Amino acid sequence: MKVFIAIVLIIFAVIVIIIVTPIINRQSPQAAATGGTLYKSEDDGENWQGISKFQGGDISKILIDAEDKDFLIIGTSKRGLWRVRRDGGEITRYLEALGDGAKISNILNPAYSRNLRALTFYQKRGHVISYVGDKQKELLFAPLDNFGFISGFEFGGGRVIKIAGSDGSLFQSTDKGEAWEVIARFGEGIAFMEVNPENFNEIWVVNGKGSLYHSEDGGRDWEDFTRSLNNFSNSKKTRAIAYDAKSGTFYHASNYGLLKSFDKGKNFEQVKMTVPPSSLPITAIAASLTSNEKIYAASLNQLFISDDAGQTWRSRRLNVKGVISQILLDPSNSRRIFIGLSGS
Repeated sequence: MKVFIAIVLIIFAVIVIIIVTPIINRQSPQAAATGGTLYKSEDDGENWQGISKFQGGDISKILIDAEDKDFLIIGTSKRGLWRVRRDGGEITRYLEALGDGAKISNILNPAYSRNLRALTFYQKRGHVISYVGDKQKELLFAPLDNFGFISGFEFGGGRVIKIAGSDGSLFQSTDKGEAWEVIARFGEGIAFMEVNPENFNEIWVVNGKGSLYHSEDGGRDWEDFTRSLNNFSNSKKTRAIAYDAKSGTFYHASNYGLLKSFDKGKNFEQVKMTVPPSSLPITAIAASLTSNEKIYAASLNQLFISDDAGQTWRSRRLNVKGVISQILLDPSNSRRIFIGLSGS
């Protein structure tokens, strides 16, 4: 009798495991992922798939290829520039100044596979490289060793280009990169730059000390907004900035957490996330391309998504090694997300 009861209990336990385990897995806040640094989700962050064939290492920038939406153009921290089909079926690496050993800090948007501009660091200094039809041309180089170019934007079909340098200079060309002028210099190297996509004269920069500046005339005159960060500890350790033109919201991500401003950065308020302030850094941010209330924010290997402008959040923890450094939202599919990882 005891043996019979034991067998019944074992069978019951097995049935419970079979039934309950899938339910638990579906509700788990951890999204499965393994290896690599490039991942995609087809269901708005619920599940993730690694593009394991990509071997570029730490990712510094991701863009959709403007020539073919099925491809990504990816900049890496050590292995140059890559073109990757979004399912990983085809991968191409660029060569020479954009090749192995080059650190790509930025790719100017829009970028076509055979017509793009990239900011690269190789041979101990920064370079702005134009790539057209398999031919590379140096548009600008840093005059001193160990200085590079951090961020850049182009306007008017590439006629006007603005480039921020780690020496604190803001460079501008109005003839597609043939000639350059310095339109501003900051006391510290520029670490981040953002431009209003609906008004290219409106620019924000953050320098190496975390100071925030704002310009409304294309970068020649600046207002110091640093004081607006003083009430938030660790906010000077900036990780990312972004401006959402749909909602008119300026976002600031740092070791404090996520802040938002409705007056271009003059005043900030905390975005109340499930991550307590100053406990974990916010390492990447993105605003929805279709909704003015949807926000994506990353903290290390965790992705947080809000559908109501930051009032409530749902989260997914990816089983990956590394930090989410880039979030790319596919403009052709609002539920498709790509993320790139870096080592720290």
